[in-house]
Amino acid sequence: MLQIPPGHDTLRQGKASNAANSLPIIALNPHPNPERSCRVAKAISTQPPPFYVLRRVFQPRELLILGVFLLELAIFWRLKPESVSLTSLSQDADYISLYGIAGVGAALVIISGGIDLSSGRVLGLCAVVMGLLATQSRWPLPAWVCALLTVGVGLLAGLLNGVAIAYLGVPPFIVTLGSMSAAGGLAYLLTGGMPLSFQEFRPDVVRFVDALSVRLFEFDAFPGLRTGIFVMLGLALLAAFWLHVTPWGRYVLSIGGSEEASRHAGVPVAQVKVLVYMVAGGLAGLAGIFYVTNFGGPNSGVGAGWELNIIAAVVVGGVSLSGGRGSPLGVVIGAMLIEVLRSGLQHMEVEEGGAKIAIGLFIILAVVIERGFRALGARLAGRVRPPAPLQ
Repeated sequence: MLQIPPGHDTLRQGKASNAANSLPIIALNPHPNPERSCRVAKAISTQPPPFYVLRRVFQPRELLILGVFLLELAIFWRLKPESVSLTSLSQDADYISLYGIAGVGAALVIISGGIDLSSGRVLGLCAVVMGLLATQSRWPLPAWVCALLTVGVGLLAGLLNGVAIAYLGVPPFIVTLGSMSAAGGLAYLLTGGMPLSFQEFRPDVVRFVDALSVRLFEFDAFPGLRTGIFVMLGLALLAAFWLHVTPWGRYVLSIGGSEEASRHAGVPVAQVKVLVYMVAGGLAGLAGIFYVTNFGGPNSGVGAGWELNIIAAVVVGGVSLSGGRGSPLGVVIGAMLIEVLRSGLQHMEVEEGGAKIAIGLFIILAVVIERGFRALGARLAGRVRPPAPLQ
């Protein structure tokens, strides 16, 4: 049962209300769907059942995706052992951290029922901004201020996307497609099409970058992992718990489950949409910083086409494109699966076009499997008689 928030008593006027001032979720949705209604009720319930959070954060779906990833490693080990060597996996981790950090923000957007096609280009634009600030000698700023301004650029891009979608009513696909092109064009204008050299970075920024790019768990046969991969893991875990523990996180799930029902229930739909797009932009900006720490000076082409890898990581990671379900933890496994696939095909001397075809097929297969599970779940839910509304 869904409690009516304070200040929304008008919802009860002209409707069959009860003494407890509560309404069943089916009554709030003009097009009731048992599966979506249950998801909305779970999302904005203030008292989730015991162990609900742990069950939602750590789902069997992630274990299935992890199994597919291990199978992929075994196949490449059989076909091309050097493609999954410790050195190769360490190099793959540098890209996985970028796709994963940006993918966590993209996952929140998709879970809320939206889409973000601009994450790759915003990542590249923020990397360029970081590089320009790092080479600026006329008005030098501390390295940490450069990093904050870089993330701020990402937040601003997300804010513009969110406002256009939530308040102007422009479809997310159109808005983010336009911002993808705009971010790429702005990066080109800022650099003049020329790469930024890491040798021109100021000494204080170089020390800052070195501190962020330190490798951990390094030993003879393994070059180690940069700090970006651990930041990605921490952000994914934090986002997963935020999604299922905090009221605003449950609002995201609620809107993705049924935006109309959430609006009638008093959920601030527009504000939540702006929030998730800002988070996505901010995390793309953070990924732009880690691009600089991992690979040095950026150029205007950074991030071109990366939206495919980021969205692939999200979808393969188990996030539903229809919204309302998914966990950021699955995005981490999806990013590993996608990057190891790309790297393995590259080691097997498959052309870049072939790798993109394979990634595209992965996305289609993941969506087909996800829809199959949804259809099965809806069929099983249809056999269960929904509770009757209170009289």
